[in-house]
Amino acid sequence: MSWSLILMTICILFTLSLFALCWIFKDQPPKIHSLRGWHVFITGGTKGIGLALAREAVRQGAHVTVLARQQQLIDTVVFELSELADNSQKQIVKGYQCDMTSDYDKIAQVVHKAEQDVGPIDVLINNVGGAMQGTIEEMGIEVFQQQMSLNYLSAVSATKAALHSLKNSRRVEGSRIAFVSSQAGQVGLYGYTAYSPCKFALRGFAEALQMELRPHNVWVTVAYPPNTNTEGFVEEWKNTPVATKLITGGDEVMEPTVVAKGIFRSITCGKFQCLFGMSGQMLGNLCCGMTPIRSAAELIHQAFFIGIYRIISLYYLKHFNSVVLQTMLVKVKTLTGKEVELDIDASDLVERIKEKIEEKEGIPPAQQRLIHAGKQMSEGKTAAEYKITGGAKMMAEFVLNLGYGSDDVL
Repeated sequence: MSWSLILMTICILFTLSLFALCWIFKDQPPKIHSLRGWHVFITGGTKGIGLALAREAVRQGAHVTVLARQQQLIDTVVFELSELADNSQKQIVKGYQCDMTSDYDKIAQVVHKAEQDVGPIDVLINNVGGAMQGTIEEMGIEVFQQQMSLNYLSAVSATKAALHSLKNSRRVEGSRIAFVSSQAGQVGLYGYTAYSPCKFALRGFAEALQMELRPHNVWVTVAYPPNTNTEGFVEEWKNTPVATKLITGGDEVMEPTVVAKGIFRSITCGKFQCLFGMSGQMLGNLCCGMTPIRSAAELIHQAFFIGIYRIISLYYLKHFNSVVLQTMLVKVKTLTGKEVELDIDASDLVERIKEKIEEKEGIPPAQQRLIHAGKQMSEGKTAAEYKITGGAKMMAEFVLNLGYGSDDVL
């Protein structure tokens, strides 16, 4: 084959590729250049990421509505946002009390009230949510039902209630719907058996919804923030299983303002996936499936790197499984004093825990007794020989609740 023929073949393939890309990226969402005068409606808008989103929306000149359960907190946030608003632009800030796990009719009533007071909804951000962590064996079935209601069905209800406004938007750029999911909605991890499925469900709902609403110029975004420094995260972390802490504890904890800015960038650009950090980019591209794509760069990234990401993911999976096994072995060692194979021995574990406590607040008497019990067991005594009722179990719970049990963390 002559060089001229090879060159011609390359040119033809390149031309066909350009035509294919033009066809694929035809009818992409128009970019929103300014949110000034738009009505941004945020569920769970008085704390954490939701509050940061509300502040960012006000800064960008939007009219803002926040929904939450506590009226006192709503009043405080509405006052703060009103102070932040530009009075010369006559920005409207409203807050309404609503339990997003309640009946659809009640939620729809509040949504329609906001539409009457502020105007048709242009941007709906389904932010409300929260995590209950633990193993399936530990949690009651009502936890799974509550998590699905809070993290998934609340978004379905708000979306359905606001649909008329969104489909009949007066905006040339079209309207927007955003779902605040989580990286736990991209990968299932130990301790998230109740939480992860709800966030996975949001992605499936969003994909189907985008196909339904694309002809109406409504564009959907799903955000996958990592651990974020919010009041909710701090409380959830206290009850997080030790294995989950060890798996996720090394990840960067982002500030809500950073997450909020990233979500609004994706909303205004019409991106389907809103990803954060290197791990977020890897997960987003690894789990892309048949999600809508918004740019040639995104397509090329996925096409060329997905194999590499898959290999990396297998390493992470092996590491996560190892962490789970080690925490279980530590618990067995602590509970029974039996000799089991560990990366670190029990006495070393107890000493390191003691050092950690001394660095922080000192050692309360009850915890001193537990550490002493752990030392005795590390020397080979069983719980029965130690003759303290529940001492071994208490020590195990102490170890697990502190979140220590691996050389990586200690």
